[in-house]
Amino acid sequence: MPSGEVRFPDDPDIAIVRIGFDHSYPTLVIGGDGWAYFSAEHEADRSSLKPGGFRSSITGRPDMAPAPPEPLPMERRRLTPDGLQIVLDLADDLGLLAPPDTYEDPQITDVGSTFVRLIDDDGTFEHTAHALGYDEEFGDRKRLLDFVEAMEDLERLVGPDNIGPVEPYVPTIYRVANLGSFATEGFPVSWPPDVSVAEGCVQLPVERFPDGPAGFFVAMVDGDPTRVMAIPALPGVICDEQPLRPAERDGRRDGHRQARSMPAPTEARRPTRSS
Repeated sequence: MPSGEVRFPDDPDIAIVRIGFDHSYPTLVIGGDGWAYFSAEHEADRSSLKPGGFRSSITGRPDMAPAPPEPLPMERRRLTPDGLQIVLDLADDLGLLAPPDTYEDPQITDVGSTFVRLIDDDGTFEHTAHALGYDEEFGDRKRLLDFVEAMEDLERLVGPDNIGPVEPYVPTIYRVANLGSFATEGFPVSWPPDVSVAEGCVQLPVERFPDGPAGFFVAMVDGDPTRVMAIPALPGVICDEQPLRPAERDGRRDGHRQARSMPAPTEARRPTRSS
């Protein structure tokens, strides 16, 4: 790599760019091999992304209430090395490849935060800004907003020669999290009734989900309607040290133990460089 360019790990399992809402469902993940993963709505309607279960644009401007549970099919496009370098150069130019100061809180209640994680060879840099984009932004909040908004249209940013075509991304492995019974009243059960809700990394029967298993669902758990999140296997998403297991079907254990409760998705992390 020529001198002066941003150096980064080219490991496909490391998310060198991750953008989301309150550390939850990602709106954009770019792996070290250049694959960029995003909700299908990222291409179809950039004004209605729903990271973290809240209706929002990628800029993290959410509505006041959780969005209706619905599938969020994932797609991907592959950046060329030059395209990936353009993304990281922009982050560097905006001062984001450095330990951030605390972003000013605009004191807006009942909304969430935009989360951006960037990784290069020097470390991991995490940026969290509450209610980003609700009002006119200045200073470091404006720089973070500029980066996140640029990520809404990767082809425009890097040029059509530096990004491949869109293709669906439907793996069989998903990180499943039980989000509790809030915000489910009035919404129909959308999780297949013969597929158990086993938290953690699970092999889901893709054919049982008409619109794919990625996104937010309402499932019946112990007789209660429960909100469930399923994130497809993406760079940076890891599992606790336990064997991968298929979700139970038709009440059978299929020789596998019932999953124990697990926290929301975690990610592979690199050491954070101190200031």
